[in-house]
Amino acid sequence: MGKITNMIKKDFTVASRDRMMSIVFFYSIILAFVIRMFVPTVEGTQVKFAIHEDVGEEVIMQIEEFGEVTVFEDVEDVSERVQRVDSVAGVVMDGGKLQLVFEGNEPEGFIETNKIIINEITLPTIPIPISIDYRATDEKGSILMDLLTVVLVAIATYMGGLIAGFTIVDDRETKTTRAIVVSPLSVYQYIISKYASALFVGLFGTLGATVILMGGSVDYVEVMLIMFFSSTMVVAMGVFIGTYAENQMGSLVLQKVTGWMYMIVPILSFFVGERWQVVLYPLPTYWQTMMIRNVYMAGEQKFDFWFSGTMTFISGLLLLIIVLNAFRKKVRI
Repeated sequence: MGKITNMIKKDFTVASRDRMMSIVFFYSIILAFVIRMFVPTVEGTQVKFAIHEDVGEEVIMQIEEFGEVTVFEDVEDVSERVQRVDSVAGVVMDGGKLQLVFEGNEPEGFIETNKIIINEITLPTIPIPISIDYRATDEKGSILMDLLTVVLVAIATYMGGLIAGFTIVDDRETKTTRAIVVSPLSVYQYIISKYASALFVGLFGTLGATVILMGGSVDYVEVMLIMFFSSTMVVAMGVFIGTYAENQMGSLVLQKVTGWMYMIVPILSFFVGERWQVVLYPLPTYWQTMMIRNVYMAGEQKFDFWFSGTMTFISGLLLLIIVLNAFRKKVRI
C-alpha cells in the first residue's frame, strides 16, 4: 500500500509543477462558473415562436413584433419544433382558442414572458387567459442547462483520465516505467496508483461542478457513484493516452481525439431519437450519459441509474483490459 501511495504522491507533485496539468485539475470547476454566469443570460435574450398557420395571419403579424416566428402547416411539426434542444414557444388553435405549447422543461421566466406576449394581443376573437400545454414533463428547468450539465459532468470525469494519461507519459519520458521491471512495484500496483489518481481528480471536479450548478438539489451519494462507475472507462482513456503518446506534445494530440470521442455521445443523446440510440449501446460513454441524466435531469429516463451505472462499469472494464494489454506490449513491462 505504501508503494502505491508514494506513486500517487509523485503524480500529484508532477501535476502541481506542470501548468497544463494544473489547468486540467480545475478545468471543470472553471467551466461550471462560466455556465452558471452566462447561460441564463443567453437563454433570456432569445424569443422564438413556432406557430401553426390556423392561428391566422393577423395574429402571426402581431406576434412577429415580439420575436422570431416560424409558421408550420402541421400541428405535429409545431410540437416537434418545440421539443428540440433550444427554448421555443409553440402557438396553436385548440377548440377555437389560442394555446401556448411548451416542452415543459423550459425556464419558468421563459414561459411567463411568452404568456405576457400573447396576452398583449387584444383581438376580440382571442379569449383570455391563454391555455398552456406541456408536451413533455411538468418539471420546469432549462433544456440548454440540461445539455451543458450532462456534458460538463462527463468532462469532469474525463479530466481524471487525462491527468492519469499525462503522468504515464511523464513516467515514460523519465524512464520510470522501465524501473518498474526491477523495482518492488508491480505493473498492477502501478495501474492502481493511476486509477486512484484519476478517481480523485475526477471526483474533485465532478463534486465541485455539481455544487456550483446544482447546489443541494441532487443526491451527492449518486454523484460520487457516477465517478466510481465511470472509473474503469476513465482509466482506460488515461492508459490509452499513456500507451500511444511518445511525449507530452503527442499526449495533447491524443487528448483532443479522445476528448471528442468522449464528448460526442452525451451531445448526441439529446438529438438522436430513442430508436436510433441502439447504435450507441456498445459505447461505455453512452451508459455513462444515461447514468448522469438520471441524477441531473428531471423526469423518468430510458434506463435507471443502477442499470446504467453497472453497464458503464462493465463496458469500461472490458475497454480497460484491452488497453492494458496494449500498454504492457508497448511499454514492455
